[in-house]
Amino acid sequence: MPRPSAKATHGKGADATADHVAAEQAVVDAWVEEALQSRLYDVPLKDLPSGRVLLAGDPRQSCRYVVAAVEQTQRWNRVIAAGRDDPGTAHDAYLRRWHANAVARALLRRTLPFTASDLVTILTAFARPANDHAIEHPIGALVRALERHVAKAAAEEPLLAAMRQYAACLRERFGPEGRPHAVAMERLCAIGTEDAAAEADVAVHPAARPAPAGTPTVFTSLKKQLGMLPGDHALQATAVEPDGFPLCDASPLRQAHELIGTLLRDVSTRGGEPVRDIGSHEAGQRLLALDPPGRGRAALAAAERALHARSLPGGAGWAIHVTAGFAMQHLLAHAWELDRAGHIDFMLSLAITIADRRGPMADVRDRLAAAVLRDLAAEPPTVGERFVLSLFRRSRIAAAPLGNPADEIVALTRAIGDGAQFFLIPGEVWTDAVNEDVGRLPAGERPAWVALLAHALQASASRPSAAWLETATGLIDAIGTDWVHEAFARWLPLVSRGRSTPRRPSFAGSTRPANG
Repeated sequence: MPRPSAKATHGKGADATADHVAAEQAVVDAWVEEALQSRLYDVPLKDLPSGRVLLAGDPRQSCRYVVAAVEQTQRWNRVIAAGRDDPGTAHDAYLRRWHANAVARALLRRTLPFTASDLVTILTAFARPANDHAIEHPIGALVRALERHVAKAAAEEPLLAAMRQYAACLRERFGPEGRPHAVAMERLCAIGTEDAAAEADVAVHPAARPAPAGTPTVFTSLKKQLGMLPGDHALQATAVEPDGFPLCDASPLRQAHELIGTLLRDVSTRGGEPVRDIGSHEAGQRLLALDPPGRGRAALAAAERALHARSLPGGAGWAIHVTAGFAMQHLLAHAWELDRAGHIDFMLSLAITIADRRGPMADVRDRLAAAVLRDLAAEPPTVGERFVLSLFRRSRIAAAPLGNPADEIVALTRAIGDGAQFFLIPGEVWTDAVNEDVGRLPAGERPAWVALLAHALQASASRPSAAWLETATGLIDAIGTDWVHEAFARWLPLVSRGRSTPRRPSFAGSTRPANG
């Protein structure tokens, strides 16, 4: 089968190799071709001439071979994504990705002198959504490589961000198999990085509480449910078709809702099939032709409709939700603008939605957080804005921080000013209690609790092993048996109380867990 052209599929530069590993890319290319010609799925590197060249590299060259192989897997991921409608192209690309990945898996077992830049490239690649198969992830070898690197010098950004991203990937995609490795990676993140978290550990305001924020006529029902608006807060609204959305008469998004409504009406003419490509519809073309502020308002209107559609019964609600969601994504893929109130309203909608952190909205969340922080640099947050920020902050914590949250969480905490500390994933009554209790301890006493919590997170078997129990006993003794018993007697009864903050599923009928 002829090799598919990534250049032809993706445009100029999509198949380009990185200059710093160009020579190594050529060797990996030769290996992939020879492995394909062998007609074998699992081919040891030593069995082919190009594989023996790969094995003969010196330590630094071997590092570059790994980086080249990982970059090549990403090239084939792009071909696979673009060629899903062509089974032949997709199958060939899958095989090429597998053989390129085999190089990384084999060489990562060695003790190699990876640089921080090498590790960022490798971790970022494996954290991408296209790499969803545990068999293709050299998880243990990656963790050991990171342990060796951190033993020489504490990790710094951007390596820390890549490590946190990959730890979240392990928890989200690989369940019990990935969780112990995620905990190990999170502990590595904590080494030598306490200063930034300590800087945010200063409470200048009380805990955030519900209060008005954003525009009262946007997400009105949601704000009432969260206590941000009084329950008797009355606004004139009209139910608009085709979904019966209660559009406030004074909404600044009325014109945008009219365009979104026209697009949603196409769902009924398609027999309930959602509209995924809004550019193929006249209403969608009009939406995309708006100026940046207009696209921002239209995206916010689409978010309102998507949230409302989750409450609609049956397949019609699902189709409307999907259509509104795709409209929002298409609009946000172009230049868009919102004012401060719009940023806060959009942040609120994202904060209560269970979302795929690797999906197309991940970049939007990052940009929105940065925009809000810029807004707050000009003028401090109101009480209600602090509440929205606190909800958004909780939604952004994907893995147990163990007292060492990501830089974004530190920045949000600094803006909120509540001095909150995070050791477990917040959002449930019992984990909030753990975070609050451990956060109140003197800084010198927290590491012992972090060690115990990290050890507890590693438990994946139905019954703990003798070695696990021995380690746990030592960690408990270091804190004090009575103190640990007292703390867990306070925390465990709270487990049955469920979530402390509301989360909405991504679509009607979703079975994803509330902490997804």
